[in-house]
Amino acid sequence: MQPCSACVLLFFAAMANGTVDQTPGIASEGGHQVAVVVGQMLERHFAGCQLVLVATTHSLLLQQINKQSSNAMGSVVVEAASLFDQEQPTQDHLLHGLWGEARHTCRALILHLTHDDDSLAFRLLLTAELWLWPETPVVILGVRSGMEASLHHPVLRNTKHILYFALHLQRKSTLNTRLRIENSKKEWSDKASVYRRCLYCNDGGMHVQLLPQWDVNTGNKQHIRDLISDRPEDFMGYEFKIVALPFFPISAFKRNSEEPGTIFTPLDSIDLRMLDSFTAHANFTYEVREPRDGQWGVDPGDGNWTGSVGALQQERADFCLVLTVNPTRIKIVEFTVPYFREPIVIFSLKPGLLPQHLAIIRPFTGRGTTPADQYFCSHLQFAPAEEQFRRVLRGSYSHITYKNIGSAIVAASFTDSRGYTPFHISRSEHIQYVGKGWGFRRGAPFRQRFSKMIQHVVEGGFVDHWLEEILTSHMKKEKLKKVNEEDEGKEDKIFEAADGRVSLGLAHLQGAFFLLLLGCGVAFLTMIGEHLSDDTSSDHQSPLLRKNLVQG
Repeated sequence: MQPCSACVLLFFAAMANGTVDQTPGIASEGGHQVAVVVGQMLERHFAGCQLVLVATTHSLLLQQINKQSSNAMGSVVVEAASLFDQEQPTQDHLLHGLWGEARHTCRALILHLTHDDDSLAFRLLLTAELWLWPETPVVILGVRSGMEASLHHPVLRNTKHILYFALHLQRKSTLNTRLRIENSKKEWSDKASVYRRCLYCNDGGMHVQLLPQWDVNTGNKQHIRDLISDRPEDFMGYEFKIVALPFFPISAFKRNSEEPGTIFTPLDSIDLRMLDSFTAHANFTYEVREPRDGQWGVDPGDGNWTGSVGALQQERADFCLVLTVNPTRIKIVEFTVPYFREPIVIFSLKPGLLPQHLAIIRPFTGRGTTPADQYFCSHLQFAPAEEQFRRVLRGSYSHITYKNIGSAIVAASFTDSRGYTPFHISRSEHIQYVGKGWGFRRGAPFRQRFSKMIQHVVEGGFVDHWLEEILTSHMKKEKLKKVNEEDEGKEDKIFEAADGRVSLGLAHLQGAFFLLLLGCGVAFLTMIGEHLSDDTSSDHQSPLLRKNLVQG
């Protein structure tokens, strides 16, 4: 394991029967043995790290450890009891400076406490928010009786690597030859039982493993290397609790019931494909539920978030699927690397077909309007997605939404069997915030593992490939659905080819038929007028002319 950023190593020296410094013999012999063990661990895993040495009171043991840590980049000594005796502003200032300067790539915190003051030590860890640093290895030095309580303490619930050195006490007897009295006293043995806590070893549950016995005098480096493993995690069948909401094509689900917070059955989407690949790779299972209130998550003002973010804040879920990264959420939720950036576009109505009855004279007229000439509303209005598209169909309205989500809705509800849609999508795309990732509860020990797997998927180009496959499949399904729903003998419509050309049909000849009908009508009216004109002229002839015609 190499030195890492913001990585803190905690060493607990939890000694029973009083402090190390106050017990004769232990300060010299036991303290030296403990210092050797700690020095070996620092040399192997954290060479070059800054040391922060914390004790409940003045500690000779920490002085010995400090001497053993010759490769450290400086050290800071803090007395916990004195720290909590200060006023709150002073405590905050000291804790803020506890971690040293930002230039340090890693830090090691060595904490020495007595058996009587273990609550004070855990209070310090809680105040220092150790639970937010899951990558921080923890080594506890104490007696066997305190092992279970220490390894299962809530403040260590997120810590990935914990070792417990249970130091052995042995009784040594001495004989006073003059008084014939045998004296005995307890001293630290050179042997120690080593326990390692594993978060997922018990079929996905927490488990404590007993490692080979440790010899503090001869301990070997190979043993030290094996104590803290840097191998990829195997979750051993652990079931993750996931919250999510539909956001096609990134996530899609089928509700198992109408109850709030129901279990979701995942459908084909980018998130499902990632989950399936990660499940096979990291050996875990999962259960996806809807947030109780069906919201993504907002802060109502009291700091208690709603929706998916609230479920993570209250640790009712391990992580959530697709969630937009923004400055407010990042304070409550820890995100993976962004894997999807959904562009925002404008959906508007395509220019309608010009009246066909004027086609015969259109070549002699000016050009029509273009999409850029259409009127856009100056005020934003909010409504359900499909309602927004219906307003666009009525004209004088544009809909601003995510490109892929809008395209999916258009394909499902506003596209006919031939693939024609009346909507135009703007060519300009706008990216909102950093992108979308998976959100994890703060301090989750598995977030980095998932983040690395997602990064591999993104770098391999799988997200773009899956997106194209999912959208293509969705379009085909919706097109087939439309074909099955349409009745035979439906009136033919006009469709534009992909290159913009238009296939001629009967509708394009409407102008000629209207012109022919108009000519026939004019001819009919002319004929009627001639007949009426002849009858009128006959009625107005003079009697003399009519007599001459009769005689002739």
